[in-house]
Amino acid sequence: MSRQGDSRAQAWWHWRGFIAFGLVLLGAALFVVARRDLLAALLMLLVLSGTGLATCPFWISGIWLLRRWWQKRRARHLLLAPVVSAPALLLIPVLVYLAAHLTARDGLLAGQDRYVVLIVVDGGSFERALELFDEAARDDERYREEINRAFPNISKLFLGEGAYTLNGVTIWPASSVPANTSIITGAYPRKNGIVGQRYYERSLRHHMSYIGLGITAHNNELSTSVKTIYEYFPEARSVAIVQVCNRGCSLYVPGQPDDDYAERAWEWVVMCLNGLGRRTGVPGIPRLTVITFAHIDHISHTTYLDSPEAVEAYTNIDRLIGRMTAFLGSRDLLGKTTIVLTSDHGIAPVTNHLTIDRVLEDLRFDTFQSLKYLVKTEWGMFESNFWKGGRRDFDKRYNCVALWGGNSDALLYFKGQLRDAQGALVQSSWDILPTKDCLENYHCGGEDINIVERLLQHSPGIRFVITHPAPNECVVHTLEGASRITERPLNEIDAAYRYDVLWGEDPLEYADAPTLRPYVNTGRWLTDREWLDLTCTMHYPDALHRLANSFGSPRSADLHLVAADGWDFTPAGVSRKVLTGTHGGLDRKQSVVPIMFWGRGIKRAELLTGRTVDILPTVLELLDVEYDPAAVSGRPLDVLE
Repeated sequence: MSRQGDSRAQAWWHWRGFIAFGLVLLGAALFVVARRDLLAALLMLLVLSGTGLATCPFWISGIWLLRRWWQKRRARHLLLAPVVSAPALLLIPVLVYLAAHLTARDGLLAGQDRYVVLIVVDGGSFERALELFDEAARDDERYREEINRAFPNISKLFLGEGAYTLNGVTIWPASSVPANTSIITGAYPRKNGIVGQRYYERSLRHHMSYIGLGITAHNNELSTSVKTIYEYFPEARSVAIVQVCNRGCSLYVPGQPDDDYAERAWEWVVMCLNGLGRRTGVPGIPRLTVITFAHIDHISHTTYLDSPEAVEAYTNIDRLIGRMTAFLGSRDLLGKTTIVLTSDHGIAPVTNHLTIDRVLEDLRFDTFQSLKYLVKTEWGMFESNFWKGGRRDFDKRYNCVALWGGNSDALLYFKGQLRDAQGALVQSSWDILPTKDCLENYHCGGEDINIVERLLQHSPGIRFVITHPAPNECVVHTLEGASRITERPLNEIDAAYRYDVLWGEDPLEYADAPTLRPYVNTGRWLTDREWLDLTCTMHYPDALHRLANSFGSPRSADLHLVAADGWDFTPAGVSRKVLTGTHGGLDRKQSVVPIMFWGRGIKRAELLTGRTVDILPTVLELLDVEYDPAAVSGRPLDVLE
């Protein structure tokens, strides 16, 4: 190669980083154009982070000119440097001004001079926290001592002065994306359409994963029949910090799972917008804040649950709450603020991994695999492909879609099959819903199989296979027995349930409990709240209501799978040397969460139990906001004065 060719190759190699950076900026610009609700967030990030992406060309040009001046000692380079860099200095205040005005909403919360802060601790289990600090603490007095010692701020505010339950129950699947969405919308997956971390919509041949870049599609995928907490206050400024469900907020600040970053970002937003408000006349402090502390969840996946890092993650939540209340107090806002503290799900140890794609391949299905490409980050594996598969592939190639959740839950979808009078297969299509008979006599790999039986026999890691044979009925299958949950809607929110063991042992272990024995196999109906009160302390709390509400959406799977205790469904490439904690299951460790209220309008109370979907209607009742009962699944908790 000639010397000129060598120099060109070297120049290309030298500039490759700048070209890649430019492509990233172009992609970000196109993303912002497509998602106008994030424009203000991008502008605010430019201001708060100090990276100044939009001003980089000017800074780079100025630095290059200064370098040339240093090398050549030519005055024109020195004179041009500040001229070229000046637009960068001018752009920063312009961006600040735009950020303030594009997110400007000067209304009050339902016409009241009040503030609401909703804190979601991703993966935070209060029961697990107490186990970390004292395994011997089993009586109420010792529990109280441990709480006071390990969590002084939470103990003083929420337990000593507020209303709380340490026995709240999340949704199923107990995974981050659907569970967070249910908190922010007050609706179960049946209503809000977010049925799992990943899902498949058979009528559209559409696969979606919210892990990785797919999370950017969440707002568009969220059902328009429900409202987020931000959308109930369209005139008030609201901010979502590291919260996946942020549709309707006036300012969204994304970030990685760093709790200190999330708390600092909230302080920066309050300080910057407050300062801008004084100078521009636009009220700045957000009236509604939703902040997610995600570190516990992510560290629990990658380190042992009793590790020093896990203990530090829990105690750090208490410190951050102390900092937040002190910050509000320093601005005379604490007396006007109501703080809600909850978690989206719990966490449980996992020692065995079962790749659900491989299971279906072993059963000779042509299985679509959503997980193909991974990015290794400092806190674990992250899925980089958020969309994969075309309509032709689903129609011609795949007869099964197996999607793991987070990570002890899985959704399985199958092509429906039609047979003639002689039992011969005549049609197979995604437009056909597989019936109970179809799943029990499914033609696959040259033979007819009972899918439910084969799955349960394949591995001890599959604890439950849940089917939905009728609109108001679901059946829980295990190797040892099966039970039926029958639902009867009472109104737009509440439902009654009947529970019957069909054969063998009761999968949910309700028939053996003395308090539940009168209501199992007796044909008696209890309301969903009565079932909640009776089962909230059991190994599978509120299972009837949670499982029933996981079906009923066009995106719901044909079979829902729950892993056995100590197991999850992650692919081998993800689980190897990575995952030590899991969530998504039905058991108590993964399902029970704290629900706590403190501040203006909250009385002192300790509740037996509650649901995370009850938080939104409780906040709305606190602020005297009317809402459509058909759009929510919860109802207000008895915590208001």
